[in-house]
Amino acid sequence: MSEWVFTVSEVAEFLKRVIGSEELLQNLQVCGEVSGLRRAASGHIYFTVKDAACQLHCIYFAQDQRAASRASLKEGAQVTLSGRMGVYTAGGQLNLYVKDVRDNGVGNLYVMLEQRKERLRAQGYFDAAHKKTLPSYPHSIGVITSRQGAVIRDILRVALRRDPDLHIALYPVRVQGEGAAQEMIRALKAFNERYPVDLLILGRGGGSFEDLFEFQDEGLVKAIYHSRIPVVSAVGHEVDYTLADFAADVRAATPSEAAELAVPSRENTAQNVSMLQIRLDQALETRLRSAAGAYEQLEARLARCHPSQRLAQGLQRLEHAQQRLQTGAKAQLEKQDAQLSVLCQRLEALNPHSVLRRGYAMVYHEDRSLAADAASVAAEETLRIVLRDGNIHARALNKEIMHGEEDHV
Repeated sequence: MSEWVFTVSEVAEFLKRVIGSEELLQNLQVCGEVSGLRRAASGHIYFTVKDAACQLHCIYFAQDQRAASRASLKEGAQVTLSGRMGVYTAGGQLNLYVKDVRDNGVGNLYVMLEQRKERLRAQGYFDAAHKKTLPSYPHSIGVITSRQGAVIRDILRVALRRDPDLHIALYPVRVQGEGAAQEMIRALKAFNERYPVDLLILGRGGGSFEDLFEFQDEGLVKAIYHSRIPVVSAVGHEVDYTLADFAADVRAATPSEAAELAVPSRENTAQNVSMLQIRLDQALETRLRSAAGAYEQLEARLARCHPSQRLAQGLQRLEHAQQRLQTGAKAQLEKQDAQLSVLCQRLEALNPHSVLRRGYAMVYHEDRSLAADAASVAAEETLRIVLRDGNIHARALNKEIMHGEEDHV
């Protein structure tokens, strides 16, 4: 065993000198597939180039870039890089410092994932019509992620701040590396079959294309699709999309955003409840006013149709009819009384007794018939003369027949 003990900085500097002195490594060409492409605000481009077994970190400084080279750098592109190897001592990172890029076409892995995505899309695994709506007020949430790391801490911090009474169940899984997809599938089945919750969050932090590769698994996509519990995906950062994101019911850019989407703020909930209470009170008041108006109308109709009211109206009509009848009868009686009075006056004028009172007399034969004229009286006939105040019996000594008005004088 060597007795020499080196500091980390000394080892890094040693590697830097060794690599820098190797002529082959200072004028190197490397071919592979571009992954984890990131363009910094400074203009530098950071990415990895990989094959089926390994990957190499690359830096393309802004001052070394050419337009054609920048255009060739796309996620999943097959490229040939020219540059030099070096060590970034502060981070202990072995880098390929790129000087030029040549496009070799699209990477096989990228093509395979695109084909898988299109096949799953055609089979309906990403259909919007199948996606479930998140519950408005969940009581419990299942989280599928690593036990360590910032993901579970961010979800707990945001979710419990918004609802301190929320129950959160963690199913710890690996979120990268071979076999991680199978662990996540088992977690989804466990929540659906044995540990029912209101919704699920499947999450991990950001990472490279390789770090997120397990979230491209076809079996995981189908498990998310068939989950009876709504699933929120929170895989990577805003620019990272995986097939799991397309299959999930809701996609969040970060775990913190997933917690905000899943858990309503208690303060907002209280405000919503208050607004709903106000609307309910207003609706009830409107309904009560409407019901009171309808009641008053029905009560008025009932009063109009009530037997006592109809009886009163009938009695009133009868009273009016009686008044009209009495008035008409009185007028008719008065009219007939006047006519009778006229007739009585006429009759009185023709009454024989009235004539007698004026000094006239009536003469009757012995057979009590009226002696209407002198010719009907026989000589020596006994006559009864009726005067105003009595009768006189007389004998007709003689009679004179008058033939003209002059004879009356």
